[in-house]
Amino acid sequence: MVLRTTKKDPNYKFWGCPRYPGCDGKLAV
Repeated sequence: MVLRTTKKDPNYKFWGCPRYPGCDGKLAV
């Protein structure tokens, strides 16, 4: 599952989102 969020977004909790800008493919904890 991927979410359209960025590392600055509190909802960024999934990794592997190459189709969205701001996602570096890492898990934000």
